[in-house]
Amino acid sequence: MHFINRALSFVATVLLISSVSAQSDGWSTGPCTYHPYEEDLARLGATAYDNAPGWCGIRYSALNIQRIVAVNGLGSSMCAQCLEFRNAAGGPSMFVLAVDQKGAPGLDVSHTSFQNAFPGANALDPQTCSWRITSQSYCSGTCFGSPEECTPGQRNLLPAYLLPPVGSSGKPHPTPTPNSEPEPTPKPEPEPAPKPEPESSPDSTTRKPTHSQIPQQPAELPSSQSVVSSSLTHASDQTTVQSPVLTQTLKQSSSSMSASASTQHMPLSTSQLGTNGETAPMPHTGAGLVSSSLSILGDINAHLALAVLTTAIISLVTDVL
Repeated sequence: MHFINRALSFVATVLLISSVSAQSDGWSTGPCTYHPYEEDLARLGATAYDNAPGWCGIRYSALNIQRIVAVNGLGSSMCAQCLEFRNAAGGPSMFVLAVDQKGAPGLDVSHTSFQNAFPGANALDPQTCSWRITSQSYCSGTCFGSPEECTPGQRNLLPAYLLPPVGSSGKPHPTPTPNSEPEPTPKPEPEPAPKPEPESSPDSTTRKPTHSQIPQQPAELPSSQSVVSSSLTHASDQTTVQSPVLTQTLKQSSSSMSASASTQHMPLSTSQLGTNGETAPMPHTGAGLVSSSLSILGDINAHLALAVLTTAIISLVTDVL
């Protein structure tokens, strides 16, 4: 009896150690089934299938549905996490992305991944598998939707029509990791500020002077020579205009001077009777006539000069006024 008790204690210890070892490795074991995600997408179409996403809110068109899984007891912290699972009896490991909850115990794996993990097994028969959360690098490219959908440990609550368009399947959205820093959003380069125009200085700016800014040159006073010249010219014009008056004045002056000359220098006959009845020659008066003629011409010139000077003075006074 004592031997049996010792044997039972040994078995319990082994089970406890194995249990602690399993928990320390992070592996879980349970039944595995498959879900026809690929067939549903082909049957319903991407739009209808996206309007009924899994519990994590990730659109199926934003996923590589050959590598996804539903997990029993899945919470927000497990959404978009990468799981490694394998046949409990041994075999290659498969890497799938957690996107939905499973009501029954264990995993509900996509059809393609199930067949890769259990080759030759009947897909309708449940299999036993082991799984654990692993590095996101093994599931890189599985989710290529928006950051709201593909961020590990985050559940998306936005409907499909409020999310941005799904990226191309050829260029999947990189799966972010919880420990990695998010890529900084490139800030738009600020537009260069317009250079201030240099202030124009009075010396550098050429401005066309206005009429009021044009310096007025002082009027030069006419010289005495120009005044006399212009006066004589004007007097000549006035003399020409007033020729009837001047002619009349000259005629009167000439008549008076002629009368005076004839009175003073009356010509005598060249001979006169003598006292004895004989004719005697008269003294020659030619020199007196020449002298009288020169005197008359001098008077005429004096009057003419006086008339011209008077006309010039009148014209100058008229211009000044």
